[in-house]
Amino acid sequence: MRSSLISVRSAEPDLVRPPLLLLPGMVCNHRSWASQIENLADLVVPRVVDYQQDQSLEAMAKRVLSTTSQNFYMAGHSMGARVALEVARQAPDRILGMCLIATEHRASPSGYQGNQEQAGRLALLDTAKRFGMWRMAQDWLPMLVPPERQEDAALASEIMTMIAEHTPQQLAAHIQAGANRPDTSDLLPTLHIPTLLVAGANDRIRPPQALKDMADLLPNCALEVIQDCGHMPTMEHADAVNKSMRVWLRTPRRAQGH
Repeated sequence: MRSSLISVRSAEPDLVRPPLLLLPGMVCNHRSWASQIENLADLVVPRVVDYQQDQSLEAMAKRVLSTTSQNFYMAGHSMGARVALEVARQAPDRILGMCLIATEHRASPSGYQGNQEQAGRLALLDTAKRFGMWRMAQDWLPMLVPPERQEDAALASEIMTMIAEHTPQQLAAHIQAGANRPDTSDLLPTLHIPTLLVAGANDRIRPPQALKDMADLLPNCALEVIQDCGHMPTMEHADAVNKSMRVWLRTPRRAQGH
């Protein structure tokens, strides 16, 4: 794994805090970033991006870029991390640092695996249309967090409430965007910005190996695998994510001389 250690520098309170654009995953929103918004605000100005009705990663990335004229940090979770990679494709020089959580970099799989993935997501969409987003959230929860974390009533309620704040139309748009995700294997080696990868050790949707494969391609990255964690690290183990992100946010922009 070609993964460099992220160095730490002291905070510089005399400088204007740069934006930290927070890119939610499928049918996620500000709730998935609540702890980061609260705990990183001394270093950056956190802003959660709303994709509205965008149906492609390209359109979502353009929306991200339209939210600020400044250079920025960005952190993306799951689908949001795929949006972040599209942002990096479109405007790499504007990015101060990138954090990718519970994601992968390859295209939507073909054949049986791809059909199974799409069938599962369309089944969720059918449930959302027939019975509502809350029921869909209940059905999806076992894939999002490990069984022992489902017993955390507050966590489960917050995740399902967040999902239920979306419409079936938004879910359909996110499914379409994900189904058309490109392979970014050629892009990753060109990105020399400090990058933090975060994986949940028990993530059933994007297992840690997917992030390890990304780390092998990124020239300036650190990988954190959080134990006893599923697909929602920012909510399941917020303190661990915040700690890693604070180190990442203090990383020099050109850590490897690029």
